[in-house]
Amino acid sequence: MSADELNKLYEEAKQKAKETPADKTVMGGVEAIWDELKRRKKQTEDDSKKEKEVSQRLLMQLGLAFLAGIIIAKIA
Repeated sequence: MSADELNKLYEEAKQKAKETPADKTVMGGVEAIWDELKRRKKQTEDDSKKEKEVSQRLLMQLGLAFLAGIIIAKIA
């Protein structure tokens, strides 16, 4: 299930919970959906953080390789 579908399902479940506040199963479903949304958001944030770290590391390695090439060219 995609994040958009999950969001839509959450909104529908939240609306049902407002209509029947005494129904504990509906409230449990809302909480379960909300927990899944939070988990996916955290996972997405972690993935983007890892991608950023990898790209920064790669950029640093390329910069160092470029500088080493310049130094070697000046020496030779």
